[in-house]
Amino acid sequence: WLVLSYMPQVAGRLPQLAFDGELAAWPLPLLAALTLLVFVVLQVNLVGATRGMFRHVSGSDEAEAIALFNLARGREIFWTVIPLGSTAMLAFWLWAAR
Repeated sequence: WLVLSYMPQVAGRLPQLAFDGELAAWPLPLLAALTLLVFVVLQVNLVGATRGMFRHVSGSDEAEAIALFNLARGREIFWTVIPLGSTAMLAFWLWAAR
């Protein structure tokens, strides 16, 4: 679709989509909020799984992997929380600009 839209001989024949009027009044913001909610739930689950990874007893496979790759709990949680924080900041910024 993207490549075809830049070809003048084909671009005129492609369907034109527009989300305006009553169609976009409530479904698109609702879809955006639902998508944000799903992403935040997944990210929180991922942060919890990262925290849980460091709670294994020594000698387990997880503990051996942590030792082998020299993983630090704080550093791993920090890098796992970054997408969650940046998504929250972007969402609030977009909401405030509305």
